[in-house]
Parts: sequence; C-alpha cells; structure tokens
Amino acid sequence: MVSPLEDPRLKQVKQDYVEKKTLMVANSVYQCGGCDKKFKTQEFVHKHFFNKHPEILDQKFNGPFFAMVTRESYFADP
Repeated sequence: MVSPLEDPRLKQVKQDYVEKKTLMVANSVYQCGGCDKKFKTQEFVHKHFFNKHPEILDQKFNGPFFAMVTRESYFADP
C-alpha cells in the first residue's frame, strides 16, 4: 500500500482541488478559498494551502482514498 505522501493519483487530486480553491480576486491578486488570505501569485496560494490547511485536504481525500484502495485491494486479492 502506498503512503498518502507518495501516491501520484492522490497528489494530483489534491492539486486539482487546491487549484479550484484558488480564487482570482482582482487583476493579479489571488485568494485562498480556505481562509480568504490574498496573494500575488497562484503558486503562493497553492503553497499556502498545502502548508496551512492540510487538515482540509486530509479530511476530504485521505480517508475516502484509502477506503477505495483497500476495497480495490480486497477484491483484487484471489
């Protein structure tokens, strides 16, 4: 079983979610969807979200992801 930090599917799903939560407020001003903090670039918002809001990502993705992987492993096991 792959750890949540190493699984490429889970990383991509989290990255897509963070991109959706990145809001453009004004011309070249971006806002975090988790706390409404504003940044100059999208990259800063993504870094901020992964560093300051990991509980949102863990709650939303890690539990359901591991339930799915466990289920897939169970049914794939002869």
